Amino acid sequence: LSINSVAGFYIGASYNNTLYNNTASMAQGFILNNSALVNNLTNNTAVNNTIAGFNVTGSNNNVLINNFAYGNGFGYSIGSQVSNNNITNNTATNNSQGFFFFNSLGNNTMFNNTANNNTNTGFNFTLVWNVTIANNTAINNTQYGFALSNVQNVTIKDNKLFNNSYGIYATGSENNTFVYNAILNSTTFGIFLQGSSNNNTIKDNNVTANWSISTASVAAFYIDLSHNNTIFNNTASMGTGFFLNNSAQRNNVTNNTAINNTFAGFNLTTATSNVVINNFAIGNTFGISVGANANNNNITNNSVYNNSQGLFFFNNNNNSIANNTASNNTFLGMNFTSVFNSTIANNTATNNTNYGIAFSSSSNNTLAGTTLINNSYGVYITGGENNTFSNNNLINN
Repeated sequence: LSINSVAGFYIGASYNNTLYNNTASMAQGFILNNSALVNNLTNNTAVNNTIAGFNVTGSNNNVLINNFAYGNGFGYSIGSQVSNNNITNNTATNNSQGFFFFNSLGNNTMFNNTANNNTNTGFNFTLVWNVTIANNTAINNTQYGFALSNVQNVTIKDNKLFNNSYGIYATGSENNTFVYNAILNSTTFGIFLQGSSNNNTIKDNNVTANWSISTASVAAFYIDLSHNNTIFNNTASMGTGFFLNNSAQRNNVTNNTAINNTFAGFNLTTATSNVVINNFAIGNTFGISVGANANNNNITNNSVYNNSQGLFFFNNNNNSIANNTASNNTFLGMNFTSVFNSTIANNTATNNTNYGIAFSSSSNNTLAGTTLINNSYGVYITGGENNTFSNNNLINN
């Protein structure tokens, strides 16, 4: 026999068996294989198995509940053409990977499981479709709380992910929903979409850190080279709240709150044709930062206050900035540096310590219909040419 087949308990092509309160420590602890159907594994313990504590392969309609996996390669390995399995109330501790799902046909239930102190990943989903992953907990895993690769039509909801390097990491994953997840103290990213992770919905998540973060790259929500995602009604407090980078395009960032991020509430860099609308940025260094080569974006109806700078645009062009409010920012309301061919219309800047709006080395822009009240300077301009100013209202500056 190969070492992969050396198992404490092996159920192959067998049905309706119950394995209860057993302990296994070999190469693999418990294997369901070769169309093993409708089996029940409950209250079992798999310790120090070199491959996997529990392995379900090519088997459907099984139940794994209240089991414990400790010190294995994989705590639970569920894969290769599996469907309709119920994985509930299990614990994976001190394995390399806690739960590993791969090549799943769908309709598996992943509910109320706990993965903690695993040396790589808490929950890993690769080539998985049509699964609901709900009410699980991932704590103190070295790399990822949840890792998704080439996953589609999966719902990840109501999970708790604390003290992992990444809360949720997704690459090449599309049409998924991330909703009502609580992510605390991730050291790198809270939710990270990378590598053409497109058409996902990220909604009603709370990503925070209760320690001081000194770098902008530690982000609550990071969208990298991914498109057409909807980021709605989330809350972020880390280094950067919401970061769109590396040619992220046509994403919609709406109704989110970024509070007390050490760098920016919202940051766009080399990201184009995105919509940032109806968001709040409070107590950040930059409320909204739109940086180098972030062009053709729509920044509308946002409120930025009590930041150092409310809106900061740098080295970009052809953006639309409309109906935003910048107030009580400690340095300035809106800053445009090396900005070209942009329309800045119907915005309001009030009670900013220095400048309501500042232009530096910026040309061919239009500032129209803007209200500036109780700033030290209403509009400050240095360098640049061919800008148009019309129908603006300046009071008590």
